[in-house]
Amino acid sequence: MLERSNDKSDDSLAWSSKADQKPSRRLVEQAREAERRGDAARSLSLYDDAIEALEQEQNLAVLADALRWKGTVHREQGETEAAYRCYTQSLILAERSGSVSCKAHGYNCLAIIAQRRGNLSESERLYGIAADYAGRAGDAGAGRLQHHLV
Repeated sequence: MLERSNDKSDDSLAWSSKADQKPSRRLVEQAREAERRGDAARSLSLYDDAIEALEQEQNLAVLADALRWKGTVHREQGETEAAYRCYTQSLILAERSGSVSCKAHGYNCLAIIAQRRGNLSESERLYGIAADYAGRAGDAGAGRLQHHLV
């Protein structure tokens, strides 16, 4: 049985200092708060605004995080195709930014989508890639990756 990813508590290393929070980061925090309250529509709207601002800033690791978190909102709403698109975009940005932690989380999220779609061999493959990146990242957050196939 699939365990839910603990993606909501992931505070990637891209989120270093509250002191230097730009409006885009405040939008992301507001989106995450709306998500925690269960207000998916508000969360998605705020993520869209934040993503637009982050694209202008060219902070690829933070943009990758925001896209992944937006994908998780879609995933939890049962919108696996929208989630897949967000996760794929996030992973592309993670590759460009060089963030190993973002890559680990991105592959983990894609594995969850593959599992929900019933593609267990693909899910297993993606979980393996995620675990490899998590090991390289050496970050406690990446260690929470889910790998629960039944």
